[in-house]
Amino acid sequence: MLPADILDNHDLPDDSDRLDKGADEASRQVAVGDIVLLASSSVKDDDIVLDSGGIASIFKNASLGTTEPYMSDDSVSIGGAVDGGEAIETSTKMETSFGSVHYSEDCVTNILSYSQVEHTAYSCYQLPDEDVFRVQMTHDSPEYMFERKMGSQGV
Repeated sequence: MLPADILDNHDLPDDSDRLDKGADEASRQVAVGDIVLLASSSVKDDDIVLDSGGIASIFKNASLGTTEPYMSDDSVSIGGAVDGGEAIETSTKMETSFGSVHYSEDCVTNILSYSQVEHTAYSCYQLPDEDVFRVQMTHDSPEYMFERKMGSQGV
């Protein structure tokens, strides 16, 4: 089951959120949307928040992985991913139903980047008469539903 996230215009990414520091630094600096921190007190360990403002996915629950967490050459510093808005630096990743994500048990919740889903999913869409964003990673995979309103559960 997946909880809601808010997909409002103020939470959409813009170029100022993309703070790639360049290849000469040990890690890239990326951010998650501010709305994720507002949702953190109401999500469970296995819930996933779809972050429309983030450019990196980071999960805190290793049991959501299809592989064990592993060390990667892709080191990243993700701002806003812990209570208080501090950054997490990690080189740990894991494979999930949504593709490769960064991993840290210090993260505020499991955060799935909309931009990652948009580029890798078989389909992702929202019907005009629903407050649900739908994601299907492959033709044969289940359809995941992210509700816009907090307090409701998706399937």
